[in-house]
Amino acid sequence: MGEILILVEAKDGVLDKKSLELIRGAKELAKDLGTGASAVVVGHETAQLAESAASFGLEKVYRLDIHCWKASNLMPGWGHWSGYASKPHPG
Repeated sequence: MGEILILVEAKDGVLDKKSLELIRGAKELAKDLGTGASAVVVGHETAQLAESAASFGLEKVYRLDIHCWKASNLMPGWGHWSGYASKPHPG
């Protein structure tokens, strides 16, 4: 079975209350279904937010770092995906 995937949001650089509730709910549902719970973090300079989300025990956190998020409206092709594993890789 696939994973439970949620989109988390930040307010003033920290996970907002709705996102924390989603994380809890996704983890419970994933446990009931025998799968993992993961999140997507979207924004500008998302590394710290991804680490924060991972600290809540998600299996994976995916980042969509959009370089012009603060500078102007979003434009196609201005973002890139980068994965963030909540468990450190050896070596």
